[in-house]
Amino acid sequence: MNTRHDPVLWLALGIPVLMIVLVAAGVILPRYFVKPPQYNFVYSVMANSNAPVAAGGFYAYQVNDKGIIERYVTAGGPEKTTAAPVDTRTLYVYDVASHTSKQLSFDNAQKLQLNSNHVSPDGYDVETGNSDAGFPFGGGEGPDQYMAKGSYSQRLNIAAMFGNTYYDFQFLGWVIK
Repeated sequence: MNTRHDPVLWLALGIPVLMIVLVAAGVILPRYFVKPPQYNFVYSVMANSNAPVAAGGFYAYQVNDKGIIERYVTAGGPEKTTAAPVDTRTLYVYDVASHTSKQLSFDNAQKLQLNSNHVSPDGYDVETGNSDAGFPFGGGEGPDQYMAKGSYSQRLNIAAMFGNTYYDFQFLGWVIK
């Protein structure tokens, strides 16, 4: 039997190869057809947010039509007897061009014009997903943030700043240029 000219054999070998090429193209090609993000964004983080909240509560941030505001959030449950300082969320601005975060003071954040919509003016959204599916398909290391637009998504390096500790990410708004 001559297997060199057997069309069934070529079809049986060709379909898996074609599927691999199509999946690879579906993963790689979208990044070449999507315009890169243009808008930086501001977010706040409370690192290790599973730790007990200091006496009383903590400060959190939100964006309204007047800009960014700071509000005090009281801790639930009985008051703590510790003399520890009040926990505060830390503000950062994420630079989409350099893929870096820079800590931002509340005073500097108030000077920025922010758009609190979840979708940026250029169509991107910041989403949270699992960083590692692990084996078999579970046991991830925690949430990571992604910038997504259509079928394209790009992992943000926010988690790298906090090492292996859990952090509470809160998207606040897009910086309008």
